[in-house]
This record gives sequence, C-alpha cells and structure tokens, in this order.
Amino acid sequence: MANKKRRPKSRSGAQRSGNPAKANQATKGGANRNRAGATKAGKSRSDHAAAQASRREQRARERQRQELKNKLSWVALFGGIALVIGIIVFSVSGVFSSSNNGTADAEAWDLPGLFTDQRFKLADFEGQPVVLNFYASWCTVCEAELPEFKSAVETYGDRVKFVFVDSQDTDSGGKRMARAEGIDGFDVAKDVGPGNRDLFRALGGRGMPITAFYDADGTLRFVSSGGLLNGALVDALTRFGYI
Repeated sequence: MANKKRRPKSRSGAQRSGNPAKANQATKGGANRNRAGATKAGKSRSDHAAAQASRREQRARERQRQELKNKLSWVALFGGIALVIGIIVFSVSGVFSSSNNGTADAEAWDLPGLFTDQRFKLADFEGQPVVLNFYASWCTVCEAELPEFKSAVETYGDRVKFVFVDSQDTDSGGKRMARAEGIDGFDVAKDVGPGNRDLFRALGGRGMPITAFYDADGTLRFVSSGGLLNGALVDALTRFGYI
C-alpha cells in the first residue's frame, strides 16, 4: 500500500507568535525606543536653538560694547582736541599779554616797556615831535629799515623823540631783534591787547611795518605804511619840519 505523504501540521496563531508576553514586551520596547529617540531629537533641537539664541545675545552684547567703545573714543578725541586748544590759547595769551596793559588810543597811547618797567606815554613827550616805529621779529622789511632808524636816532635824537614798538610778536622775539639791530639801548615799548596789536590797529595798520609821526603838540600828522628805506625816513622828518 502506497505511503501517504504527511502534511506538516499548521501552527496555531499562538504558536506562530510564540510567547504572547514576550511579543508584547518587544512591542513596548520598540515604542519606548521610539519615544526616547524623539525625546532626544527634541532635546537636541532645543539645545541648538538655545545655543543660537546665546550666540545672538553674545553678538548683541559685543556690538553694544563696540558702540560704547567707539563713543568713548570720540569723546576722548574731542576732549583731547579741546585740551590742546585750551593749552594753546592759554600759552599764546600768556606769551602775548604778560604785563602788556596799556592804552591804545592813537593820540593818547600809554605803552609798557619791552626791556624795563618804564611806561611810554605820548603826553609825556609834549613839546617834541615823536616818531613811533612798529616792528616785529618776523618782519623782514622791519629788519631792513631798522638800521636807518638807528642812524636817525643817533643823528636827530636831540630834536625828535623816537619810540620803537614791538607789535604782534613775543617778548623774546622782540628783544632778540632789538639787540640784533642795536636799538635795545633806545626807547623800546610793546603793543598792547590781544595779540599785542591794539595800537597798531588803532593807527590803521594792515601790514608791517608802519611808522606814525606826531607833531610837538601830540597831533597825529601821518602814518606811513611799509618800510622807510633809502633815505625816505630823513625825507619825511624834513618834510614835516621836525629837523
């Protein structure tokens, strides 16, 4: 008798799935792993966002610090400029206005001495013609004409009063030039006011040198602008009847 093939018995659902408890446990484990992965991913995104926010905040603080630094730099710059200007103004005012109080009236001037404490007043020279010559150490034309003035003082000083006025200059510069030109032994005054030029302006001066001629009664006769060279000074003294 022919042998019949035996078909394998089909497994039941319970058999196919194995142990139900283990299956449930495996399912729960997978779900837990999914939840843990999602939680980890969420935490990573949160950390990344927090890091970005922290970097933005740090950059904002850095910009604020840089802006403050720039403002302080500008404040320091302008403060330094103001300080330098103040020092210059103080120094210049000290150079030009030390002991230079006086009167700059064109026909009633009162000037301080450059080398001494002597005062030079127009009123004190009444009865004698006066020649008032303005010079400065930086004026080349002044330098050129001073030898002729020195000669005139030596020749006509008994008839005409010569007064030299250092104007728009420093005391040291005026003294240095007076010594170099040999007039330091004569009457040397200095101009008054800011910049040591008030009398120069009162006489209408615009450029150096100028020379003012006064009659014996103190009346202003003439103001010469520019250098009196090549005998022009003696010609003027003669024309005005001073010599």
